Amino acid sequence: TGSPAAIALAKYWIQNCIQNHSSCSRPNVQQYSPTRLIDLHDERIKLVHDPTLCADYVALSHRWGSEELPTTVSTNYERRLREMAPEELTQTMRDAMAFTRHLGYNYLWIDALCIVQDSEEDWLREAAKMSDVFSGAIVTIAVADAENHSEGMFRPRPARCMRPFAIPYIEQTSYCERVHLDGEGEFCIFPNTEHVSAGTRRKGALDTRGWILQEQILSRRILYFGRGELFWDCNTLSASESSPISTSLLDEETPDETWALQVIRRTLSATANPKTLRQRLSDIWIQVIRNYSSRQLSHQRDRLVALQGILHPLAKILQEEPVAGMWRTQLWWQLIWWTPMPGPIDSETPTEMVFPAPSWSWLASRGPV
Repeated sequence: TGSPAAIALAKYWIQNCIQNHSSCSRPNVQQYSPTRLIDLHDERIKLVHDPTLCADYVALSHRWGSEELPTTVSTNYERRLREMAPEELTQTMRDAMAFTRHLGYNYLWIDALCIVQDSEEDWLREAAKMSDVFSGAIVTIAVADAENHSEGMFRPRPARCMRPFAIPYIEQTSYCERVHLDGEGEFCIFPNTEHVSAGTRRKGALDTRGWILQEQILSRRILYFGRGELFWDCNTLSASESSPISTSLLDEETPDETWALQVIRRTLSATANPKTLRQRLSDIWIQVIRNYSSRQLSHQRDRLVALQGILHPLAKILQEEPVAGMWRTQLWWQLIWWTPMPGPIDSETPTEMVFPAPSWSWLASRGPV
């Protein structure tokens, strides 16, 4: 998935989206620059903290895994402003940096490296900016199926099984008579679904993490690195290597959950009228709760903060007030929630929880709702 052909297809998706997808652009929004970025201009990789910087950047969406990552902390921060040694970094980080360069961009945002992890003040400040970081990225590259960072981003696969190809034909040939083709043109041969995912990305390890939901909703463009192929997702198009124009060629069914998340995504990007979301808020938000509550968090105290990147901008657009993961005007029915199996109510004390959840909110449950 890191081959020249994969890089070329990724570039095509990005440029096609930038040039032709009006619902993915933000013409009236000033370009956002995160507090820190990783500078990839030359071989000497380094952190850069420049408030005046105005440049396109790529964001990485990834699962931390169980291993200890080489994070930026107070003791190595100044050194990393000068240089970050590649051997200090994980395979996934190095792969993300290499692919960002192949795409033609010089700046990359990775949470583990761009947030000072042992500073509560810095972490809280940067966590509040997550919605801006991912919505402002030119593209988000997501490591969809890796369980940990040692696996890296790229996967070997039988390349000939991945890509469709066109066969030209001319009327009256014996081959055309057998397949009943008329006139002139091309027809496409698609990969056998035994080898690929029928163009639709299946949920992977990344989709089990709570923080990732807001990254998936807030990003204008996402390039997923799956185990077998690349997948593309933006406000206008879902595609894959096996169906590079549109997955709808192979799969025309859209789950309720997918539809709900797409409505929120387009509303937050200011490319859709919020009327649909406002009218269907009850139906849409229950899909968000189901999706989010089924995901895992390393710290239960993050159960609300990991959703704030969606809640706060939605509240402004809809002129609604969020209350413990619900909406004040919808409380009459959102208080009716249950878990599929009996699960513990959050037992952490208020001093252990940054955002203590009231017992009547679904946030108080540790399991799926």
